[in-house]
Amino acid sequence: PAPPIPIAIPAILPLLGLGLFLLLGASVASARWVPWPEVAEPLYARRHDIAVAGCGAIALALLVLNAAVLF
Repeated sequence: PAPPIPIAIPAILPLLGLGLFLLLGASVASARWVPWPEVAEPLYARRHDIAVAGCGAIALALLVLNAAVLF
């Protein structure tokens, strides 16, 4: 049979990338990095939610990896 990890890579890599992108976006969300006030203010106000979504995407990727290895 085929090894499970290469089969799961198309699902794992985008989720990890999305999670890391969201965590990076939450960490640099400030008015000095985003020059448009219409974008900067809601982004700064919701940076905790963005970080939680990033952690959730990474956790989901790890669950998919776990399921691919076990089953």
